[in-house]
Amino acid sequence: MKNRHLGTAMAAASLLWLWTASPALGQNLETGSTPAEAVAADTAASVSERIAALEEELRLRKQEAAAALPDSADAAYLDQAVSTLEAIQATLRAAFEIRRRLETPEEPLPSVDDEVSLAALIRWYEARDADERRLSDLRDAEDASREARAAAEARLEEAERARRAARVEHEASPTAAARRTLELSQLGARLAKEKLGLARAELQADRLAEAAIEARRAPLEESLEELRASLRELPELAEAEIAALDRDDQIARKRRAAAERAHQEAEQHQRRLVSEAGDGEAARVALAEAELLREIRAERLSAADAALERVEQRRQILQHWADLLRGRTDAEAVRGQSRETRGLALGLARSLVQRQGRLAELNEQADGIEARLEEADLAAATRASLERRLRAVRDLVSFHISDMAEIARQERLAGYFQRATDNALGGLPLAERLAELGSQVRGLWDREVTSVDDEPITLGNVLVAFLLLPLGYLLSRRLSRFLRTQAETRLSMEPGVGSAIETALFYGLLVTFALIALRSVNVPLTAFAFAGGALAIGVGFGSQNVMNNFISGLILLLERPVRSRDTIEVEGTHGTIEQIGARSTRIRASDGRHIIVPNSFFLENNVVNWTLSDELIRTKVVVGVIYGSPTRLVESLIREVLGAEEKILKRPAPIINFAEFGDNSLNFEIFFWMRARAPMAVEQVKSQIRFAIDDVFREHELVIAFPQRDVHLDTVSPLEVRVVPPAPDSPPDDKP
Repeated sequence: MKNRHLGTAMAAASLLWLWTASPALGQNLETGSTPAEAVAADTAASVSERIAALEEELRLRKQEAAAALPDSADAAYLDQAVSTLEAIQATLRAAFEIRRRLETPEEPLPSVDDEVSLAALIRWYEARDADERRLSDLRDAEDASREARAAAEARLEEAERARRAARVEHEASPTAAARRTLELSQLGARLAKEKLGLARAELQADRLAEAAIEARRAPLEESLEELRASLRELPELAEAEIAALDRDDQIARKRRAAAERAHQEAEQHQRRLVSEAGDGEAARVALAEAELLREIRAERLSAADAALERVEQRRQILQHWADLLRGRTDAEAVRGQSRETRGLALGLARSLVQRQGRLAELNEQADGIEARLEEADLAAATRASLERRLRAVRDLVSFHISDMAEIARQERLAGYFQRATDNALGGLPLAERLAELGSQVRGLWDREVTSVDDEPITLGNVLVAFLLLPLGYLLSRRLSRFLRTQAETRLSMEPGVGSAIETALFYGLLVTFALIALRSVNVPLTAFAFAGGALAIGVGFGSQNVMNNFISGLILLLERPVRSRDTIEVEGTHGTIEQIGARSTRIRASDGRHIIVPNSFFLENNVVNWTLSDELIRTKVVVGVIYGSPTRLVESLIREVLGAEEKILKRPAPIINFAEFGDNSLNFEIFFWMRARAPMAVEQVKSQIRFAIDDVFREHELVIAFPQRDVHLDTVSPLEVRVVPPAPDSPPDDKP
């Protein structure tokens, strides 16, 4: 549950209505009534009294449960009653905590006269930020409390229905089981009412907490402004506070010197162990411990250097802040300080992220050491070394946590000063701010990046070029598509012709925008004169295939023997056309591969287009049965199978041919039409037909033929069969 800090006045004004859990409530539950005396404005003391009464009731029920026979109906009933009463107890305790917090007076805001210093100003900033974060959390909590209240109301309604039903059943048949059911339903309704009361209390507490924070807002801002005014009138206070940083600097330097000595000692100890180390297990353990100790002390030394640097950064920020409060800093200096502080804040944020990653590594390292310590066969020296290493790692974790708090504090300080500089810059006259902003933008826009033929290329030229290229591409695409649509609509143009016009316009407009972009960066178009001549020669010699494929692409777009999304077969490979480009066509094969085919290939080779005019495909399935099978029955069964398959077209009707008397079978060929865009779809239907034929043949005991041969022996006399005994040197036969 979220921590809620409320003012005394707000707490005194709050009235939270909770359902009572007195013995009279059980009587009211039997009749379903809710008298006014059952609902009262609770206080922490009244809730505490109800908790005490409930504890006595719970104690008696537990005694009854202990005395009940195990595995009996009474034992199960009492266990469930005890569980429900414990849930009511937990709910009341939560309500008590809410009431106690509401009745706890809030600490008043400190007076500005208590302390006038930059440190106090920073604390006030932190208090304001804490209120803003808490207000955001409270709004989220209010939404959650509202949802909890709705759910509690629904549960209460359901519990009341169950209680009423149990009461009716008990009145109709007053058995022991009905009585137990009624009492449990009463306890359930009682719990539901307590839950609803708690949800209402939490919602009311959230609203009061929000109101308290909103009420603090204006006084806090007034106090901040009063404190800033006092610091402007008393600059010596800020100077004295900055001078007090000398003590922090001395402490940081002492810690840095101690860390450096400890690091040197660790290095010397490691070098001594390396020179004296043997080959035993004890030597390896000692070296590992010394290496870890050296790394930890090096890490502490690096952190000490960073801490010393932070003291200097804090001094610089406070000095700039004091100058800003006294008005001794011009706008240009404030802008420089703002940029410097923003960079400092980003560096501190990165440092926090790095420390968090390091903490995760150290915790993982500590877990590994603890896992080793759980091993039972560790030597005493090894165990002692591991325990020392674990303590060192845990100490380093604590050190990093403390140091991260200091880094976060420094980051907040940089953020507060950043706000102060932003406010100072915002306090300049509007005309001066706009003029300064325009001057900065012009300076960036006219900054020279490079030059071509003594003509400068500025940052503005580069930005214009980078904007023109994507905008030119988008405009070329949209304009060419629009013109194609208009041509096809108004001139009744064939789609292939419209696609060709769209492609030609797109590339023409794209080249135009590219030339404009190049000219915007002062690249002379005369530089392309030589390139144009080289391109013409290349077209005559080396670029013949490129032009051939380009023109073939235009022919494909006009004639449209193949189109986008057509299913085609190229040299035994099936696939779907994804895009017809200027030079090549991209095909997605049925196995997922992409095939890039030059456009001229489609005009110079045979290409099977499965979907040129429609998606109709005729295919066949062959099946053979053994000799002696009833052929008319076979035909009838096959026709039934074809009629049951939804993907086979009824018109044209399927054809079943008794193809031939084969060597081993009576062969039937089944021809049928279907709609398909890919060969795999055809094969799937053929597979389903074969499955169905096999099933129906098995039902009618028809046998699908398989290869077989009859061997005829033509002899003039009977064959002589003799049993020949084995040779003396032959191995015995193990078979029975």
